[in-house]
Amino acid sequence: MQAFIAHWLAVNSQLDDDGLPHIVLPTAYTVATLTTDRADIADAITAVQPALNQLQAAANNRNNKKVPLRERIRQFRAAAQSYLKGSQYINALPRLPRFDASPGDFTKALDDMSSLWATINALPPPGFTAPLKLIGAYTLANFNTEVTAMKAAFTAWDAAYQNAAIVRGQRDMLLPPVKPRLSQYRQAVLATFPPGNALVLSLPAVRPPSGSTPKAVQISGLWNGTSSKAHLEWTASANPNLDHYSIRSCDPPRYRAADESVVASVAAGTTVFDTDDGLLAAGSAKIFKVYVVTHDDNEKGSNSVKITHPE
Repeated sequence: MQAFIAHWLAVNSQLDDDGLPHIVLPTAYTVATLTTDRADIADAITAVQPALNQLQAAANNRNNKKVPLRERIRQFRAAAQSYLKGSQYINALPRLPRFDASPGDFTKALDDMSSLWATINALPPPGFTAPLKLIGAYTLANFNTEVTAMKAAFTAWDAAYQNAAIVRGQRDMLLPPVKPRLSQYRQAVLATFPPGNALVLSLPAVRPPSGSTPKAVQISGLWNGTSSKAHLEWTASANPNLDHYSIRSCDPPRYRAADESVVASVAAGTTVFDTDDGLLAAGSAKIFKVYVVTHDDNEKGSNSVKITHPE
């Protein structure tokens, strides 16, 4: 868009010299309008990354709370099967939810455990002295406090997810109308100046020329237990216009470019990268891609690879 703005200003300047009116597209769309649209799009693009950062922070907070609570469910089940064996409570024990279980399934297990724990304390079976406590003299009150914090973390993540979706939507809504305007401008220039004119020859392209999109690299990855990070490797790009590699990620279950977040940019010549982005908690998972980015900002994404922090 900036290239078109600069060209349009040069065209208008030449038209001034020739005593002709400036180029104005249908619905009174001028270079000033394009300049405003570009500023709005730039602001919308800039707003996306902070929203994604907030979403990742909320996800990290949520995941970090999941780990100890899943451990408490495991301890509760073990304690009940040891101290309450043969009682009516054994068949009511909550199942240990998967780390990636939905918020509804995860909180149901927590609520079931809280309710059952309260019942055990109030009506202990014969031979057991209430209250039931877990490792470290951990009580039902301690558990309920953590459950409240877990639910707040789920709510905060959902709010951050919705905000990120809105911000991305605001960005994506502004993009589609631009290309038709750029194409209209090109046609207006071709209708105004003869073939071979410098302003015709210097017209910016709406799309990259055929064959200029770089070939994708192939990425592989695994969890490095020593560094507690995802280890990514990819084939080197042979593109002569390679500027850098952009490492990006998004949440499972599938990779969506609209949801991706930039993890890092690494120099040409680098083909390995370690990261714990979104993988701080045991059981968390991320999907990664590596983009080949050329000097003119043309790019192509690799295959995707999912990395899970083992529990």
